[in-house]
This record gives sequence, C-alpha cells and structure tokens, in this order.
Amino acid sequence: MKFIKRLSTAFFMLFALSSYVFAQSDISSSVDESQTGLQTSEISTEDAVKQDEEKYKNQLAQKKIVDLAINEKESQHIGENIADTAKEVIQDTADKTRKIFGLDYIGKFLTIDKLQDFLTTILALVIFYIFFKILKKVLQKNISPKVEPHTMGLINKIVSYVFYIIMAAYILGLFGIELKGLWGAAGVAGLAIGFAAQTSVSNLISGLFVLTEKTMKIGDFIEVDGVSGTVDEIGLLSVKIHTLDNQLIRIPNSTIINTKLMNYATYDLRRFSFLLSVSYENDLEKALEMIQKIPEMCPSVIKNDPDHAPVAVYSGLADTGIDINLNVWFNRKDLVTVKNEVFIAYTKLCRETPDLDCAYKRIDVSILNDKTNA
Repeated sequence: MKFIKRLSTAFFMLFALSSYVFAQSDISSSVDESQTGLQTSEISTEDAVKQDEEKYKNQLAQKKIVDLAINEKESQHIGENIADTAKEVIQDTADKTRKIFGLDYIGKFLTIDKLQDFLTTILALVIFYIFFKILKKVLQKNISPKVEPHTMGLINKIVSYVFYIIMAAYILGLFGIELKGLWGAAGVAGLAIGFAAQTSVSNLISGLFVLTEKTMKIGDFIEVDGVSGTVDEIGLLSVKIHTLDNQLIRIPNSTIINTKLMNYATYDLRRFSFLLSVSYENDLEKALEMIQKIPEMCPSVIKNDPDHAPVAVYSGLADTGIDINLNVWFNRKDLVTVKNEVFIAYTKLCRETPDLDCAYKRIDVSILNDKTNA
C-alpha cells in the first residue's frame, strides 16, 4: 500500500514535473513566438515604410512622367496652332497674290493643249515675221527706185497694216474666237466711226488724191494757204512741213485739196519779180534803161538764155514814185543770193547815177502867211 502510495506520489510528482516542463516549454515557445512576432512585425513595418517610400517615389516619377507628357502635349498643341496659323497666313497671302496677278484665271488656260497652241502660235508668228521682213526688202529693192519716197512709204505702211490684220485674225482663230461676228461688229463700228469722224475720213480720201496726183514730194518747198516750208512727210491724213525758222507745221490733206498749192521745187529754174520804184522827177526812158542794167550786175541771174531773159516793165503809179517790176530767172536754189544781189545793185546804181533817183516817202510842207495878222 505504501508502495502504491509512494508510486502514485512519484507518478504524481513526475506528472507535475512534466507539466511544469511542458508549461515552461510553452512559455518559452510563447516568448519565442512573441519575440519572433515582434521581429516579424518590425520587419513588416520597415518593409511597409520602404514600400511606401518606393510607392511615393513611383508616384512622383509617374507624376513627372504625366507632367512631361502634358507639357509635351501642350507644346505639340501650341506648335500645331502656330503651324496652322502660319499655314493660314501663307494660304491667304497666296490667294491674294493669285487674285492680284490673275493666276487662277491664267491657270485655266495654261493647260497642255493651250501650251501647245501657244508654242505653235509663237512659231507661226516668227515664220510670218521673217516672211514679212523678206517681203519688205524685196519691195524696197524692186519698187523703191521706180516710185517717189513718199509713195514707197505708203506702200510699206499698207503692207504693215495688212500683216498686222492677218496676224490678229490668225491668233484669234487659234483661240477659237469666231471672226464672222467680229467682222460684222467691226463693220458697224466702222460705219459709226465714219459718221463721227467725217473730217478724218475727208482727210484720208484727200490723202489718196494727194499721193496719186504727185504734186509734191519730200524735200519740196511748198506754200499752202499762206504757210510755206519744206515737206518732211506725206501721210494719208496730213502733210508735215518745217518752215524757214525750223517750226513743224501739219497741214491736213483736205486743206491741200481745197486750197491753192504752190510748189516752188517742181522745176529747177524759177522767176522772181522785184518791185522797184523810181522818183517822178526821173526821165522814165533813162530810168528803165538803168534798171535793165541791174541783171548784168548779178552773177546768179540767168542772162544769156532767150527764153529766160530778164525783163523790166513799169507796173503802176504809186504815191511816192513809179513802180517797175524787174523779172529775172535763176536757179531755184539761188533765191536768197539773187535777192541780195538785185537789191544791192539797185541801191548802188541809184547812188552812182545822177539821173536815177530812188523813190521814198517824203512830206512837202508849205508855210502860208496869214495876211490878216500881218
């Protein structure tokens, strides 16, 4: 019994000891677990902090990336706006330039077909122009020696006008312009212009008569309606001359046809009548003989030709003396020389000849005595 009691006591003590051991083991395990938990908790906290820091850094990086993307997008948008604005300005400038210079209108015609027509026209014009120049040279060579210079000038003008008309009709035909309606409109316009410009038409018709009559040529000295000068140009509408004092005068052809024309250059020889006057106190027969000696004193006067001999004749009784016309012949180019020679000879003859007195104006005053006041 004691043995059983002792055995139970020992078993109980062994059980208590084992319980204590297990309890200590549980406590140490709990302590270890708690320490391990604490360490794990500390490690987890550090990781969390690190993760938060990394997350924050990632967020900052993402924010910077987003900001950069936004800035890049805004820059791209601003650049696109600038590019669009510049494009609009350039387009507006181009439109205005096209409107100013009519490039849109020109572009409608600058097609391949039109360009070919244009090149063909240029080539044809060059060929026609060369033919025109050759024709003018042929006419100048063959016809010019046979006609007057002004007639040749008229022929050249007619050929030129015909050439220009043909060229204009050819060019209009290439561009598809109907000439029938144009000729009709030109006829109506010509009729209206003819009525409105009757003077010009009259000058034109008179010019044809002037050219066909051949009453003058370039270089002739003429006088028309009190105006005299050397002919410079004979046209369809007018004749241009320059006077002795070198002034240009335009004479309409209708004036030449309707008035008297004097051409001093038609013949090589010319006669001029000098009006001389002698005093009433002179012996008329002796005075006439003395006047007939004047041509002998003038070298430029024709004296030995019976058909052109000098002639002196009384022409009338004037207030201061008796008039004598001295008619002499000379070469038309010597007009000025002959005038000087005749007047010098007449004055010299009057001074050296006692029986010949020149007539001049003089006043005889008679004084009457008043018998009532004597």
